[in-house]
Amino acid sequence: MLIRGLPLPPELVALIEAGRWACPADPSGLDRLFPRRQEFCCYSYAGMASESGVFERHRTPMWHGTPDPANPPGDIDPSRAVLIADLGLGYDQPIALDYRTSLTEPVVLTLSWDKPAPPVPWKYVGQWKEGKRKYDRVTTERLREWVDTTEAGGWNRWELIAPDFARFAAVIGLTLCDVPRDVFADPSRPAAIDPAWLTTTVVSLACEIYADRAFDRLPILADALQDAGCEDQQLLGHCRGPGPHVRGCWVVDLLLGKEQARAEPAAAPDPAPKAGPGR
Repeated sequence: MLIRGLPLPPELVALIEAGRWACPADPSGLDRLFPRRQEFCCYSYAGMASESGVFERHRTPMWHGTPDPANPPGDIDPSRAVLIADLGLGYDQPIALDYRTSLTEPVVLTLSWDKPAPPVPWKYVGQWKEGKRKYDRVTTERLREWVDTTEAGGWNRWELIAPDFARFAAVIGLTLCDVPRDVFADPSRPAAIDPAWLTTTVVSLACEIYADRAFDRLPILADALQDAGCEDQQLLGHCRGPGPHVRGCWVVDLLLGKEQARAEPAAAPDPAPKAGPGR
């Protein structure tokens, strides 16, 4: 599936096709990521195309953020992003796939509001800008400062919530069948990697499996690990098991040192009144 030329992650496509792209029955994962969320609204394929197109055309820094080298990304490029869901406030709290670093493995971002609400009710801001509503000098100065800040793009920032969609889906509990067992190892039997197992063959196979989503090569990886001296039955059994396997497989991530990249709860974005182009 393509949205404006951008391919949706296979895991998202699978959820859509299975009718599982919806708010999970157990919202605990969502609550950990977004403690202040109002809802979790998943867009349909058509909705993603429509919302992303409107978002790109609505070129307002208020929603696009600004780059933040200290805590990237801070901003988003609407022409290289797809909106896939929101937290109940439309464009004020969207969740997006960001393709700037990879066309095949977009990261997952959410919009976080850093500034307070305007000094007057939102519905009156537009009237004031059009000269249809007047305020005293102090309120007018505060409104002018607020508008200048928003139009300069300093009103919000885009924050990373997961390095890829598979991890995001696993964290919120929105997966297919046994996918959680592929993403997370058995916590009662924590696995560890012996550096001696990381032979050229093992690392090369793990990189290929990760990059190409070539999960059919996992049994070959198991053989290579065993040749390197690995006798961890949990690890070998997972590689030789039926799956299903997805990007974020805990064995591959462990071998490549990506285990620390698991999605962590993002700072809770402050709810903002609905504004802008809407949904």
